[in-house]
This record gives sequence, C-alpha cells and structure tokens, in this order.
Amino acid sequence: MDENIFSKQNTLQDVKGHIEEILPEKIGPYLIEALIAKSHYSIIYLGYDAEQKKVVALKVLSPDFVQKKAMISSFINEGSIIKMASHPNIVKLYAQGQWEGGLYIAMEFIRGVSLRQFIQSHPLSMKRCLDIVLQVCYALCHLHAHGIIHGDLKPENILLTEDGEIKVLDFGIAKIHNISNADVSHAGTPSYMSPEHKMSAKNLTYSSDIYSLGLIAYELITGKLCFGVVQLDKIPESLRPIISKCLHKSLKDRYQDVVDLIHDLSLFFKSDSILEKTVSIPASTIENDYYKTLKELFPLPEIYIDPLDFGIARPLFLHDKIHLVIAHPLEDKGVLLGQIQSPTPSVKGSFSELMVLSFIKSYLYDLKSKKFVFKDFVQKINLLCFEAKIQLDFSFVHLDSYMDDVHVCYGGFLAPFLIKNQKMTSSMGLKNLHLGKSLDLLSIGSHSYSIGDQLIMHSLKIETDLNHLEKIYSQCSLYSSQILADTLIKKSALVNLTSIICCLKVK
Repeated sequence: MDENIFSKQNTLQDVKGHIEEILPEKIGPYLIEALIAKSHYSIIYLGYDAEQKKVVALKVLSPDFVQKKAMISSFINEGSIIKMASHPNIVKLYAQGQWEGGLYIAMEFIRGVSLRQFIQSHPLSMKRCLDIVLQVCYALCHLHAHGIIHGDLKPENILLTEDGEIKVLDFGIAKIHNISNADVSHAGTPSYMSPEHKMSAKNLTYSSDIYSLGLIAYELITGKLCFGVVQLDKIPESLRPIISKCLHKSLKDRYQDVVDLIHDLSLFFKSDSILEKTVSIPASTIENDYYKTLKELFPLPEIYIDPLDFGIARPLFLHDKIHLVIAHPLEDKGVLLGQIQSPTPSVKGSFSELMVLSFIKSYLYDLKSKKFVFKDFVQKINLLCFEAKIQLDFSFVHLDSYMDDVHVCYGGFLAPFLIKNQKMTSSMGLKNLHLGKSLDLLSIGSHSYSIGDQLIMHSLKIETDLNHLEKIYSQCSLYSSQILADTLIKKSALVNLTSIICCLKVK
C-alpha cells in the first residue's frame, strides 16, 4: 500500500513482530484500532466511535480503486443497499461518508466466525443446520421483498455470532432487480454461482441467490466444503427433493420465491424426518441442548460504570467446561469482577457444578439488599462449594466504592495482573486452593488503584502461557478495554484462555 495514502499512520504488529498493516489514525469520526480483513477491492478496519462508545467495522475502497468511477459508484451502491435492508439477520449500517483516503462505510462490528470456518471445524445436528439455513432464508426474504439480489452469497459472507444468530454481509455486488450495476466484471464467486450467473452477472435473479443458498445448505448438512460439486446421496433421502430443487440448473424448475423454500424447510423441520441421521455428521441433541442451557444461564455480562472502561471476551465456542464470568455493580460499594470455572469437562455430567454456579448468580443479584463484604462473600462461596463436594477454579476482584483499592482472591487460575504507570505486576496476594477444597480462610491481596491503571483478569494456569499473554498485551496496550479483550483472545490461541476481563480507570 502506498504510504502516502494516509497522513497519520500507526503500525500494528503481530505476535512475532512482523508488520501486518499500516493503519490510518482516523477514518471520518472513527478511531482505527486494527485491521480486520483485506481484499483486492476493499479494506475493513476495526474502529471505535468515541461519542457513541461503540465498536464499528469500517469498510473502505482499496487505494488502487479510489479514483475509478465504476468502483466508487458500486461502493456507494453497497452502502445504500445495506441501509435499505434493515433486518436482524443482516449487518447494520451506521453511516457512510468521505475521508482523506476516499469513501467509507461504517457498519456494526459482529463478534463471530464465518460460516466457512464453522463448517470446517464444528459438526452439527440436522436441526441446527436447518436453523442456520432458515435464518439465511429470512434475510433473503427481506432482501428480495425490497427488490435486492445479494449476488455473492457464500459461507464467507455469513457470520455466526456469539449468540448463535446469523448475519448476512458483504453487499459489494448486490443489485436492485432489473437494474444493471455500473460494473459487473468482478461479480461473484464461481464455486457458489448459479449456471445463469456464470454466463453473465447481468442474468442474476432472486433464484440465483436460492441456488447459492442450496450449496451452502448442502455443505452444512455434509459438514464439508463442496467447491460446487454436489452428491445428493450424501444427505438424508427425505431432504433431497428440497436441496435438489434449490440446485436445479433450470430456472423454471428451481424455487422462484424464497418463501416457498421457507415453507418446505419449515415442514421438514417439524417432521420426524429431521431425526434422520446424516451420512457424515454425528448429531447429539442432548449435548446441544446442554450447551444452550449453559449459554442462557451464564452469558457474558455487559457493564457500564463511570469512571471505568470495561472489556469482556471469551472464545466463541467453549464447550468443554462450565465457565461463569461476573461483572456485577454493587450500588455505592463499587464493582465485583470474577471468573469461575469447572476444572473438569462438564458435559460428562457434573450438574452439581451447574447448581452451585446458578446459586452464585442468584446470590449476586440479591446483593443490593445486603451489605457487601468481600471477605465474607468469598468465604460463603467457598463453603457452598465445600458442602456440595465440588472444586472450582476461581478469581474474584472487588474494586471498592471510590475505586481507590482493588482486592483480589484467586485459586486454580494464576493471579490477575495490574498495570500501573505502564509497569505490570502479577503480585496480587497468595494463591489459594480451589474453591471447595478446604474450609481454611482464603488469602486476599490488596493494591491501590488510580486513574490510568488497568486490571486484566484471565483464566490461565501455566506461567509460560501468562508470559505469552503479557507479550501480546505489550503490543496493544493502548486499545480500548473491549478491543483489548477481543484482541488478547484472538491472538493468544491459548487452550486454557477461556475468558479475559479488562478494566481501565479512565478518570
């Protein structure tokens, strides 16, 4: 990239110290935090809206195309189409405008993984496969009702969020039905193109999107990317007529309206046929329901307490252990932060752990009517675990009512680390045994906590892992707390890192 494109530049480095990308300092009103993705035609950055205090995804034209009228027209068209297509299963538009490097589109930043990544690494039950396909159908139904053809539907352009919802994105070649785009020479992805689309992008119809969705459905059900090659005997016999109709080469024999596809999929979804086992995917309904229960019981909390800037993140798929993240305001007593985790795989049946964690959650919500004493709280939870004959890894932090002190109690995990004046310390008191291991008094450490100080809690147990995490932190310490938490999770790739809590005192 030409380094003169941007007047003020930051350099983001990866863990190994190699230069990844020269970043602009700002795009429009948005501060630039990181590079998300880069293609031949566009660049997507992670941005921060300081006024609205939210993270955004910023798409800009590649410098090679900022002077090309056809590409500028296509880019403006993309923003306009996203604005028209407001729907829960479609990425949201926040703004579009100009900056010194050309045009930009500001969209919601979606925490999740692409369907392509998901297909390659996570076997699914038939029920979950069809749930995903139906969500994409609902997005297409909304688009088609507004006269919009997506034109490039593929697993890379569908994200699965942390909540299990589907978001359709990338409307770079989308078009209004019966209206030609200014430039269609670059349109589409061959592996997911319908036959008529391969002949010419001008031939795109609503049924072209349905063809692409049929290929995606086939890949979800078989659990493998097919690169446009379909063998219908790889999917349940009762589902073949639906997938076959999606993928018919003839337009007149294919689904003409996505509403008809929704109707047929919904009938199949409610039938006994959905229990039919696929050729290559082991389905486990009990396990899926179990994880769904965990997710409903212990979602990631959101917390906004002036003068603290919080960031909480964990890997998208955390199936082997029960893990509770706490960020709980204590009225005028400050805030309680914590992480509790079962040290053994939970799916094997440790429902007593579920019971204790549910009790902890209820206890926290009942704190408003009680006088909170940190020492009494940790001892009560320890007693509860001891009586239930279970042991849990844990880390609790109490920031007192004036935020002048931080009190820490931990065991199983290594100590949280505190950054004061850019200097890091993990000397946060003595490490305890697991919760529930004994009735001995738990050790509590205390430190002062001032403006500019940052606290980072984690779930690591090995010193070498902690050193790796600290190294990554040193390269992105100026990020906002949420972006810092997301970055630490993304870049660490540590098996034992099940969550990160970052807390910065800003004033």
